[in-house]
Order: sequence, then C-alpha cells, then structure tokens
Amino acid sequence: ALNDDASEVRAEAATIAGKTLEPEEIIHELCRLLKDEDNQVRINTALALMKIEAISSVSNLKEALSLEHNDQVRSVIEVAINQLKKIG
Repeated sequence: ALNDDASEVRAEAATIAGKTLEPEEIIHELCRLLKDEDNQVRINTALALMKIEAISSVSNLKEALSLEHNDQVRSVIEVAINQLKKIG
C-alpha cells in the first residue's frame, strides 16, 4: 500500500504503518515517502515518523524540509523534527 498508485492509499498506509509496525521495519519506507509528490502523503509520513519516535529519521526530515515548498507540509515536518529532537 505504501507504493500504491493512489495518493490517498499511500497517505493512509503511512498513517497505519506508523501505528502498527515495528519502527525498524518501517522507518526506511517512511523516509522514502517524505519525497512523495502528494502533500498529504508527506504530512502523514512526517506525523508517522514522529509517532513512532523515529529519532534516526531526523536527518531525512531535515532534508525533506529543505526541499519542501508547501507551507502546510513544512509546518508539520518542523513539528516532527522538534518533537524528535526533544526525545533524542
């Protein structure tokens, strides 16, 4: 589902993955989705990484932030980075 053609499916899969899978199983795939073409997929991915406390993803989130042009997505990525920094 993380590779589905439909962005709605990818967005929901990112959310579910963050809730149900073991972090080490999903962090790599979620980091890849930070570059997805769909804004909602990127938002859900950043939130999922934050929820699973994926401290190892901070560098990927920072890279995604530097490339992000959508203000809403940028805001969510910034929140995820800040929360993960507090944990780590």
